[in-house]
Amino acid sequence: MSRNVLGIDLQETGLEAVLVKSGLRETHLRGACSVPLDGGTGEEEGALRAALEEVLSLPSAREADCAVSLPADWFFLRTLAVPFSSPKKIRLVLPYELEPDLPLPAEALAFSFTPIGPDAEAGKTQVLAAAIEKSRLEAVTGALAAVGLEPACLTLSGFALALWAAQSGQLPPRFFHLQVESRFAVLYLVQEGRIRLGRSFPLPQAAAEREAVLLRQIRLTRGMLGEAAEEDAAPETLLLSGAGAAALDPVRLAEGASLAVRGIDVRAASGIAGEQQTDASSGDPFRRNGALALALAEIENLRRLSFSRGGLPGRRILTRHRGPLLRTAALAAAALLLGIGQAAVETTLLQRRAAELDRRMAAVFREAFPEARATVEPYLQMRAGLQELKKSATSASGPANHRSIDLLKRLSEAVPTEIPVVIERLVLGAEGILVTGTTAGFQEVEAIKDRLERTAAFRAVTIGAANLDRGGKEVNFQLKVDL
Repeated sequence: MSRNVLGIDLQETGLEAVLVKSGLRETHLRGACSVPLDGGTGEEEGALRAALEEVLSLPSAREADCAVSLPADWFFLRTLAVPFSSPKKIRLVLPYELEPDLPLPAEALAFSFTPIGPDAEAGKTQVLAAAIEKSRLEAVTGALAAVGLEPACLTLSGFALALWAAQSGQLPPRFFHLQVESRFAVLYLVQEGRIRLGRSFPLPQAAAEREAVLLRQIRLTRGMLGEAAEEDAAPETLLLSGAGAAALDPVRLAEGASLAVRGIDVRAASGIAGEQQTDASSGDPFRRNGALALALAEIENLRRLSFSRGGLPGRRILTRHRGPLLRTAALAAAALLLGIGQAAVETTLLQRRAAELDRRMAAVFREAFPEARATVEPYLQMRAGLQELKKSATSASGPANHRSIDLLKRLSEAVPTEIPVVIERLVLGAEGILVTGTTAGFQEVEAIKDRLERTAAFRAVTIGAANLDRGGKEVNFQLKVDL
């Protein structure tokens, strides 16, 4: 899933903004712009709002995630150790811990921090804390809100660039990052992917004096680290960036600071491709590095010092994708209604079919069991009736050890072969057999009766009827044989 991120770097004389599209396979630079600010750093909300409106003319900028950096000289930076690691507790005690060292009361300041590692003393956590005047912060956040932007990160200039450079593999594990602007500079100590120290200081206008101030601050920081007796604390590399860095002589600065001075082009180092509508090579990379590093740090989720908690992530997603989500919800509701309608139709059809089957079953039951007085549950009544019929049939078939074929065989064997006889009907009952047939005369009927009585399988034989047929030549008889 692709994601658009807008990086906005508020500098002393204007805004630098880049729009980056991050996808699964590649990251593109979709747009970039520089907007000058008349009257300085944009602390006036109206001027800043107008500049932001121009930034939002970039394609899809209004739907993008946003990361913003403010001039570092607006912030007061301190390193301290706190006796717990809970972010909530650290945030609560920062005003009380920092107030004695700050020129303004805690009520007038907003605070934030980032952990830099456990302290040497067990149970304590080292943090890099920052404070900014609420009036300045509210002016910026008010201008952002007025144009519909809610930054996911609001940090100080140079911070994101230092973090991104640390994980890019372009620099050693420990280095200084010096961000130089026209009226101030900020020096960061980066160690193993974390910023362990930050110091901002003003700069004079004269070029020679500016270089002297920078060298003095670098030496002062290196000396402070040496006095702290931190192992390998003083780096040997200086990353130089910022709009004011172009006016400096890197060779002279390297000789004066006894450091290897290096620059970085974030776009070239990251390998970001430029889309056709973007002249990716335009603009000064020293000025645009901060905005591009902001966007990349947001995409790569680098842990930064931020004054914006960004609200709930779900709220930003709902706001950004409100239109597509509403359309999806409408389609889902329509599909649900169609499903409910289809289920209702199918239920009605099934009910009608079940009623028709019940009607037909009742008709079959009444036809099979006309003696039934009422039809309540045709299926259950028919099942009970069939079971009764089955029991009756079983009982009518006589004892289980007398099979019809066996009895017929005994009858045939008992009748003398010299007597002509035709068995026309044989009815097997619960207690005996009813034999109907035709023979030559009455004497033959008596002979058949006598022979059957002498058969072991029969108890008694009774002549039920013996009559001459209409021709007077044969006798029709009926014998009842008890088993």
